[in-house]
Amino acid sequence: MSTRIDHVTIGTVDPDHFENLLVGVFGLEKVRETREQIEQHPVNRLFGWEDGDPIVPRTNHYGSEGSQSLIEVVHLRNAVEVRRDYTKPPQAVFHIGLAVTNLEEIMEKARAMDLEYVSDIVDFAAPGRVFRAGFIRTFGVEFELIERPAA
Repeated sequence: MSTRIDHVTIGTVDPDHFENLLVGVFGLEKVRETREQIEQHPVNRLFGWEDGDPIVPRTNHYGSEGSQSLIEVVHLRNAVEVRRDYTKPPQAVFHIGLAVTNLEEIMEKARAMDLEYVSDIVDFAAPGRVFRAGFIRTFGVEFELIERPAA
């Protein structure tokens, strides 16, 4: 059996904000968009959304050329923002890790977006593990950006 990451999903009331981040800052591409189709999809039964209006009017998928792993952004009509408290980490998705080749440029673009949190860049060096990393958080979703040296 072979298992791979298919997608990570972000639920938000502001999908345009995440599109600006994923496309404009991280340089990913929007590879697929669905609008108002989920209401006729069996996923409504899966999540117990059969009664009333569907809460998901739009879903977008982002990735890079040839990537089999996607970030799915689900537009929710109403949701609650989760605030991160590092003294009590959440029992939820901790962060989404993205491998990048232009860490400093991405961090500068993120700062210009005035996001909730943009860390400094940190250099890590341990036997067999050398990389630079930074964290970006917006609407309770955190991204770890990792830049490894060229092989």
